[in-house]
Amino acid sequence: MAAGRMVAAATAWAMIGGTAGAAEVWSRTTQSNGTAFYVCSSGDCGRDATLTCRMVPAETVTTSEQFTARVDEQIADLRAVGREIEARPATRTAMGERVLFRIALFYGSGAPAFETGVLAGAQDAFAVVSTAADAKTMKRNFDRFVTQLGKQPVAAAVAECPP
Repeated sequence: MAAGRMVAAATAWAMIGGTAGAAEVWSRTTQSNGTAFYVCSSGDCGRDATLTCRMVPAETVTTSEQFTARVDEQIADLRAVGREIEARPATRTAMGERVLFRIALFYGSGAPAFETGVLAGAQDAFAVVSTAADAKTMKRNFDRFVTQLGKQPVAAAVAECPP
């Protein structure tokens, strides 16, 4: 998709595994580092909701320990610039031939910061981040996107999350 092109509701919600509603619209741009950046362009997918996705080398995360170390580095970077961040416990879930490593991060005030994860397969891996004004929406959008991504063959997943 071209940068800034609006994604029709049915297409966007099919991508993230939900039911399309008349007003649900996500726009997608591709950032200079190759990350697909989806922004909720309507209130129906959640206030301030975004999803980002990028294909990463399969060896980026193969164990819970690697994932936790990666997140700990991100937290340290955020704290270094004055952000008070708290992490919920990381989880590991089998999803067919892939494994999902995920964690939710919150600001010290308890407000949601972001939910992040890596969907890892033997030859592919996708880093996904979800943000929203509230934790329930942040988690819902993350769950829908990752569930749909996990069902796709590598070529289709790469179309949604470029390398």
